Amino acid sequence: MENIIAETILKQLGGWDRLVSMINAKNPINLFEGLSFRFSGSKITNHISIVLQANDTYSIEFGKIREIKYESVKRIHDIYAENLVNVIEDTTGLYLSI
Repeated sequence: MENIIAETILKQLGGWDRLVSMINAKNPINLFEGLSFRFSGSKITNHISIVLQANDTYSIEFGKIREIKYESVKRIHDIYAENLVNVIEDTTGLYLSI
């Protein structure tokens, strides 16, 4: 990846390899100010977008992709880096680490 913000987000989540092994993450997309990817194992959502805000917090959108339709499930704003993993785990019901 060449996007420093996306690379930082991945480090804060434990790295891409961990995301792949824990939640079957796939299709990473560098966003202008963040990262987006799909994953499996959650009945609630299968897509996440994480964007850095001007106040140095993150905004996360959880969504559901089915075929070519996208539905936003939940949006959470003003998340500090140290809370990213907890918010994702609480929302998806999946664990990002053992």
